[in-house]
Order: sequence, then C-alpha cells, then structure tokens
Amino acid sequence: MKRARMMRFLPLALAGLMATACDSGTDPEDVLKDFDAAGIARAIEAAVVPADASLDATWVLNDFVSSMLGGAFGTDRQSRITHTRAAPLESLPGALASFDLRAIALATRVEIPADMLGRTFVRDFDSDSWVLDETRTGAPADGVRVAWYATDSFGEYVLPELGYIDITDQDTATMERLGVLIVRTAGGTVTLADFVYGVSGSDDGVDWSEHGEMVGFFSDGTSQVDVDHQVDASGSSATGDETSSIHLSFTGPEGVYRWNLDGSWDQAAGTYDESLVVSLTRDDAATILDLAFAPDGTATGSLTSRGVTIALISLANQVMDFTRPGGGSFNAEQTSQLETLVLTMVLYGYFALTSTPFVGF
Repeated sequence: MKRARMMRFLPLALAGLMATACDSGTDPEDVLKDFDAAGIARAIEAAVVPADASLDATWVLNDFVSSMLGGAFGTDRQSRITHTRAAPLESLPGALASFDLRAIALATRVEIPADMLGRTFVRDFDSDSWVLDETRTGAPADGVRVAWYATDSFGEYVLPELGYIDITDQDTATMERLGVLIVRTAGGTVTLADFVYGVSGSDDGVDWSEHGEMVGFFSDGTSQVDVDHQVDASGSSATGDETSSIHLSFTGPEGVYRWNLDGSWDQAAGTYDESLVVSLTRDDAATILDLAFAPDGTATGSLTSRGVTIALISLANQVMDFTRPGGGSFNAEQTSQLETLVLTMVLYGYFALTSTPFVGF
C-alpha cells in the first residue's frame, strides 16, 4: 500500500535532507543540542505504523460495507491506492471542509440485515463480487464475517486469503456503531485490529451537528497502538456557518501522538480559518507544534518542548521560516533539523487520517 511505503520512506528522506544540510551559520549557540528530534520522529512512527498491517483488510472492510451494507463512500480501490497529495501543508487550509464531515458520518449509518447475521462472505473472483459461503462457520451471531485478501498493484483482490473481518452491530441508545475485528490467519492467528466505529447527529432544520469516532487498537503482531479518533462538525442551516474538528490520538510503545485539526467556516465572509496542533508525549515530556492558518493559506506558530519555546514558525508558499524566540535566525543545520521534525509531525497524522477506515476522499 502506498501509505505504508510513504510512511516508511519518510524518515529516510528526511534524514537525507538533514545530512545534506550545510552549516553556514556563525551563531555558536546550539539551542537544539539537547533536543532529540530523531527520537521524537521514531516515537511518532512507532505510534502509527502498526496500523499498516491492517491496510489490505481495511480496503476489504470499506468495500464490503459500501457494496453490501449500503455505505455511501466509494470503492474505487485503484484511485484510492494511487491518490496522494503532494503538498499536505499547503492543502491543510480548508481541509476540514473538503472532508464533508456530514457525509462521512452519514456514510456508515447502516444496518446489518437480519438474514446476513451469523454468516460468512467470500470473494467470487469470477463475478468480482461478495457471495455467501454456507459451508463456513464461526461468524458472530450479531454480525457478519468477511474473508480478506491481498491486493495487487492495481488494487484488485488476489489470493491467498489472509484472514477474516468480523463486523458486528454495537448500536447504543444514542449512537449507531459498528464493531470491527480483524484477524490474520495466514502464518498464524493474530488479532490485528479491534475497534468500534460510531456516529451520531442531530438536525432540527436550523442547527445541525454530526459526530464520528473510532476507538480501539491496531497491531502488527508485535507492537500495539491504541487509537481514539474523534470527528465533529456543527453548523447553522440559516447562516451557513460551520465549525469542524478532527482529533486523532495514537498511544504507542514509545509515547502518545496526537494530531488535532480545528476550523471554522464564515459563510458571509467566505473564509475558512484552521489551527493544527500536533504533539508527541513520551517520558512525561511533550513536544508540541502549534500552527494557525489564515484564509490566504499562510500560517504562523511555534514549536515547544518540555514547556520551552524552541522556535517560532511562519509558513508561506510552502516555505517554512524559523526564528529564535528571542530574535535572530537558526543556522542551516538547525533549520534542517526543525524542518525534519515539523514535516514528520504533520505528515504521519495526515497519512494516517487519509487511510483511516470509513474515511475516504
């Protein structure tokens, strides 16, 4: 999967960027000498990458829910696999609006038909469709079991069969929820994911709100990451104003990585303001990136660690500029290290978001 390859290549690419930087500055003060940028990047990777083991399964999950349970999101696997955004920092302003959060929440408001409960579905490669396999047992009584397969470079399913996905109805009085259990059986039985996806909302014709969440864990068989993702949107049908938020949390073996994007749309002014706050907390110490995006796409913010401001940041035309809190510039090597860390903090959450089950572009 492209996301997995991109994420694993990213640290190497950024390390190369650091290695090629030349130190042309004359400031003898090294404010980054005790700042472990590489360690922070590794901890972020460790908190996200275990989910890569479920990528093939989540394609199957999205496809099955879409085609068999009436979900509204697309199933063009090829376009989704090859789709990337070349400039995530540039695309952040207005990113919340592009998600169409109301549609995301509505997409999984589905019911598992009673005649499907307790049954297993497999792929019929001749008809390229999901079919019932009456010979298989073990499906959950309150849901369905789906066989999952590898995918080729074109995004098409291929043998061998890798495992199964159990999808269960876990509705509550206030929220419609689907439980998802992903188990790999090829090479030994391993639970790769166990999470609940839920949606709720209201609309009285004047004000509306939507909430989506995914809570549980992903594993690669060795490391486990606990996830708590919350997506919210609300607005006024009368004014057209909206507020939205995407809050992602990954608790991995080396720390807690949080990626929070909040924004508001002013219908009268036709402008969208966003803020991005990303943090990595390990050993009770937090490193925090805080960026505020203006309607014109420029941004200002700061990078802090252990409560101390390390650098002030400005972003315009995809160029990041770093200045010292007390004034003055960083040398080339220090600037490269800061760029490395900022890109790592932003991109890992961004790529994780774009491949989250039930969330598609």
